[in-house]
Amino acid sequence: MTSRDTTKIPNSDSCLPTPHMQKGGAPRWWSAIVALLSIIGTVASVELVMAEQQKKVAPLGELGCDINVLIGCGESILSPEAHLFFGISNSILGTTAFSILAVIAVSLFFRVTLPRSLWWLMLLGAIGAIAMVVFFLWASIVTFKALCPYCLVVWTVSIALFYLILAHVLRLQATPQRPLKGITRLFVRDWWLLLIATYLVVFLIIVIAFFDKFALLL
Repeated sequence: MTSRDTTKIPNSDSCLPTPHMQKGGAPRWWSAIVALLSIIGTVASVELVMAEQQKKVAPLGELGCDINVLIGCGESILSPEAHLFFGISNSILGTTAFSILAVIAVSLFFRVTLPRSLWWLMLLGAIGAIAMVVFFLWASIVTFKALCPYCLVVWTVSIALFYLILAHVLRLQATPQRPLKGITRLFVRDWWLLLIATYLVVFLIIVIAFFDKFALLL
């Protein structure tokens, strides 16, 4: 009688976390993308801070972000909507948040590991950023009647970071005994498709809301 082969076949489920991820790390490709997006978000936020200071010095002057009837930040830069938390400029808060995330992502690229609590905190921040994107998209359509170019960059980055962080945190919850299923598996495996779909939805909303201004530019 031959003994049964007890060799374990490695689980090929791509939605399972690697041993390094289980310790609190992240894949290098993920860290590099998050670092790049965070740096772009930081630069866009700094540009907003500089535009706000320029507007305060010369209220009647034109800003570099005021491009045409559709693209401009002059109407929104000093608005209450741009200072939601205790009168602090949203762009300053954005600069701080993106800078911190960039440092974390670079650390992860060099194989630093994070406690699970920090991963959940990052996800909470990403959800908050999405809430801000929705609010400012609404304000741009209803109140400002224009699109701030630097804000568009921040929105683009924030949406991508949300899907990246959500996919990673969900993946950390998977085990061979309890693999991801349904919508959680969709968010981990096809996050990039969801990202593209979200960009398309936002683009369609903008085109519909500002159709008259698009027509003027044609």
